[in-house]
Amino acid sequence: LLSGEEYLTSAEECIKASLCHPYGPEDNGNLHCTNHRICLTDVHNQIKFHLDLGMISKIEKIQVKSIEQCRLCITCRDMQDVYIELDSRHRMLIEKLKEAPFPLSNKENMFAFTHWEKQLPDPGWNIYNPKDELMRLGIPGHAWQITNINSNYKFAPTYPAVLAVPDSADNSLLENVGSFRSKQRIPVLSWLNRQTGASLTRCSQALGGGKNMVISKGLSFKRNSHDEMYLKKIMESNASQPNGHVFDARPYKNALANIALGGSYELTTNYSNITSVSFMGIHNIHVMRQSFMKLKEYVYPIIDDTNWLKNLEDTHWMEYLKLILHCTVRIVKMINADKTSVLVHCTDGWDRTSQLTALAMLMLDPFYRTIEGFIILIEKEWLSFGHMFQTRLGVGDKNSNNQNRSPVFVQFIDCVYQLLEQFSNAFQFNEQFLIAILNNIYSNRFGTFLYDCERQRVAKELNKKTASLWTFLLNNEEMYSNPFYNKENTGELVLIPVVSMRKMKFWKGYYFQHNPHFVKQFPFTKTNLELLKYRKFLKDTLSEFKSKSVISNINSSESLEV
Repeated sequence: LLSGEEYLTSAEECIKASLCHPYGPEDNGNLHCTNHRICLTDVHNQIKFHLDLGMISKIEKIQVKSIEQCRLCITCRDMQDVYIELDSRHRMLIEKLKEAPFPLSNKENMFAFTHWEKQLPDPGWNIYNPKDELMRLGIPGHAWQITNINSNYKFAPTYPAVLAVPDSADNSLLENVGSFRSKQRIPVLSWLNRQTGASLTRCSQALGGGKNMVISKGLSFKRNSHDEMYLKKIMESNASQPNGHVFDARPYKNALANIALGGSYELTTNYSNITSVSFMGIHNIHVMRQSFMKLKEYVYPIIDDTNWLKNLEDTHWMEYLKLILHCTVRIVKMINADKTSVLVHCTDGWDRTSQLTALAMLMLDPFYRTIEGFIILIEKEWLSFGHMFQTRLGVGDKNSNNQNRSPVFVQFIDCVYQLLEQFSNAFQFNEQFLIAILNNIYSNRFGTFLYDCERQRVAKELNKKTASLWTFLLNNEEMYSNPFYNKENTGELVLIPVVSMRKMKFWKGYYFQHNPHFVKQFPFTKTNLELLKYRKFLKDTLSEFKSKSVISNINSSESLEV
């Protein structure tokens, strides 16, 4: 058992159960249920199957043909569903099992708080230091400063405490800009090219709309001179190109629909330094949720091989990934090739915005392609900037029909996988690293992805009361390292992927990992470790050869002098 893990019933109680695979053979064994997971063991007490309770979205009890037996139908948040048959007499276990996956609904603590080992300091919470990361980008400096306006999270509750803004912007200006941006999420810096001065900034939509506003060709919004002045300062901080571009992640019709709700977008006639606004056409969380649900139907429990390509196309999943990557490439080219500053936003700036800024930074900056750098990227662009992990994932919440659930972060990681496939030697981490992150966002074992924003995590003292996922992953770094990583050849490389269906791949390693009919072709972990070992041997041999060559040259020189 893990630290803090306890059995829901007596550990000595032997509960016979069957794990039912639809369209496949049953697995029989002993069922063990704890406050963290469900396990099925064989006669030698070896684990044959386990499921973290945080992965459970819904659990239902149904009666089967035999009165003495009942079946638990478990709907999971990822690509699997589980069916367990056991004796109906175990009523206490069944009732506990129906409640244990949902501590939030039952006003109880998540397992991550129980799992925490007080005597062990957790270095994973200290990997990301926002001021250190900004210093790496050259800030303060390059016409940018660090502001303390949100140090107590009162200015923008869903923003991080540490923000970078133009050095000519004072708090009074920021307050006025905040009144014109949804949730006070003003434009702030995500990344800066120190050589050119081109910046990548993010924010939420402007609030220039209203209920009585008429949509026409001569559309005009309520204006805010402070917002216009502020964006001018952002664009003029770029000495290479004082005019910038806005990428609105939404479809144009969605942006128009938001006008009646008070939202709007930047009109180039109002913003003197904005040359154009591009609408990216990325659909909202509801469309993506439907796509993900449809994908799950086709990958579990059985795959229709005859209609696979047609079914996959019907989900639009790969189409949406392609669109996200296409938009990111446009951003990257504008920043890198055109030396133009870019502002990215969607509606509230915490879903599609995070996808685009994080992917753009991954393509632009090789630091984020290291294991530590990728962790910092997630901490910065996703966790600190308020992607609502608790709301989008629903871990610990019984309400499986909540319309705010959406696989936004899963899409991002899938896009990273696409880059990894096209640039296999540009990343220090491997596919298993990405899978481990996704599997653990649901595990409820770590505090890293709990709650919706930095303010809530600070208030709950997660860094003092829960373990960090990053510590766990870094302690197993060798397992997640890419043996083909070549820092020397890719150290300064800006990645521009081919965004085409012929180059994109369906991620079998993640989406098929629980499918009983999908057989892995080789033991990945063993092969990866062997390759890393061989790589080390080759590097050591090369270093030894170079050392001998230097000594030989020195000896030759001394002989000539004699």
